[in-house]
Amino acid sequence: MKNIILILAILSIVFASCKKDNDTPDPEPNPVDTTTIVNQCYADFESDLQVNWKNGQVNFNNMSTDATNYLWNFGAGITSTEKNPSVIYNQTGVYTITLIVSNSKYSDTLVKENYIIIQDSSLYIIGDSLMVMNVDITGSFIYGGYLHVIGATDMFYGEINTQKIAESQYINPENCAGYIAYNFSAFGYDDWYLPAVKELNVLYNYKNQIGNFSYSYYISSTEYSNTSYYHVNMSDNFTEYTGKGISGNVRLLRKID
Repeated sequence: MKNIILILAILSIVFASCKKDNDTPDPEPNPVDTTTIVNQCYADFESDLQVNWKNGQVNFNNMSTDATNYLWNFGAGITSTEKNPSVIYNQTGVYTITLIVSNSKYSDTLVKENYIIIQDSSLYIIGDSLMVMNVDITGSFIYGGYLHVIGATDMFYGEINTQKIAESQYINPENCAGYIAYNFSAFGYDDWYLPAVKELNVLYNYKNQIGNFSYSYYISSTEYSNTSYYHVNMSDNFTEYTGKGISGNVRLLRKID
């Protein structure tokens, strides 16, 4: 009888112990990391026009990445916090554009110096076939393609030369005058080109009527060799060839349909 009582006592202790173990709550799971990863933001933009009339509208395309806030400064006291703003300039001048972008952690600033040109004078028409811009393109430009033959050798038709330059694998798009001309948009037109050397000679004859020429060399689209191109001095129409790495002024024109 004592043995039976002892066995029952042992079983009750074991049972109580098992019950206690089963009642122990499961450990808490590791907390989920809900921290949001914030990437560095980068400012970038372009505009549909870089040269326009006074009181004309310029539309800006915001190409920034990983940004949630935008602060634009367009010069002339004009600012905006829109992502893709449109601006109407009512004063002539050359304007620097600043875009500051940010998110919850980072910020970035992009400044494009002398990016927008606003003028109130008209484009000049030569005969019934050529439309000439009456301002130079702002920037430092070269012909490009040094040590390579591009094949842009036409003396009279800058359209042909400009396309060959722009499509060449040997130029740097950032400072190549022909590439800039081929991709330029202003006054509602996107078919501007870099004049051939003989077209520059024609522009010299109308320089006072067209206006705003510098008395220095202008880049033509006419290639002379694998190392040189023609340029024209607007002070006296002197024409010669020079190295493809030599910079010059840029004046664009287009054919009238």
